[in-house]
Amino acid sequence: MTFYKLKSRLPVLTIFFQNGARNVQDDVFSILEKKINFKNLRKKNHVDLMCTFNKITGEKYKKFIKGENFVSGSILGNEKKISNLKKNTLVYVSLYRPPERRKIPTEERTFLKTVEKYCTEKKIKMIILCKFYKGTIKGRQEYSFYKNNINQNSIIILNDPKRETFKILDQSKLIVNIGSTLGFEALARKKRVALCHPYPLKDKKRGKKRFGYLSKKSKNGFFWHVGISEKNIFKLFDRVINTSNSKWLSILKKNNEEVIYYDFKNFLLKQKLKKFLALREKNLKKYIRN
Repeated sequence: MTFYKLKSRLPVLTIFFQNGARNVQDDVFSILEKKINFKNLRKKNHVDLMCTFNKITGEKYKKFIKGENFVSGSILGNEKKISNLKKNTLVYVSLYRPPERRKIPTEERTFLKTVEKYCTEKKIKMIILCKFYKGTIKGRQEYSFYKNNINQNSIIILNDPKRETFKILDQSKLIVNIGSTLGFEALARKKRVALCHPYPLKDKKRGKKRFGYLSKKSKNGFFWHVGISEKNIFKLFDRVINTSNSKWLSILKKNNEEVIYYDFKNFLLKQKLKKFLALREKNLKKYIRN
């Protein structure tokens, strides 16, 4: 919030780049849930250029921040070329956090078992894509959690600078995501992603962090689901995997306001920044060396 107020206090040019999924619980958009004077807030908050994942996020920011919005997508995701090679794998994107930060809810453990059962019945190799780096305390904690909660046939991949994360996602038959930004980045690449919300909607910490909340979508849709019903989850997975490519692309297009935009090598963003800075050249001259 301090960054949003810089321009009202200093003669500077400000730009921000969204780097993670935004929501209304324990996040900046919680401000939208409060009864406040947005007009007065926008007088204090001003960012010259807000580069966001998608249209709906930009619209939400502009409710309480004055400035221009540009839909850039995920800068990190955009840098990686899309692989179309397919393997018989299901990737579960880990949302594990150390015990001191977040206690793993019972619903999440139940959901994990359901995903594992689906892989067993469908003869699909299950891959756990971890968040934390190997060789670290958090990495060991995360590895231990999954080792103790799934069978020995699944593959647990800890994070690593050399890990080809997007390649692993691209080549999977299905990606299961329960809230990680990485899952949304995979959806931007048009990959088959099931966005699941195993937590109760009344949960004070995660209830509103479901896909579609910002754009007021129903709690269940073609590729997203709320709940831990094994029957419904199996149907969701089958539907996402088995639908034709043309229908899948059509479904994504219909829901594009909350799907991350993909711009390979950030080409459009680079063009936007060049034009944006060129128009403000006079203000930047004293900071630029010839």
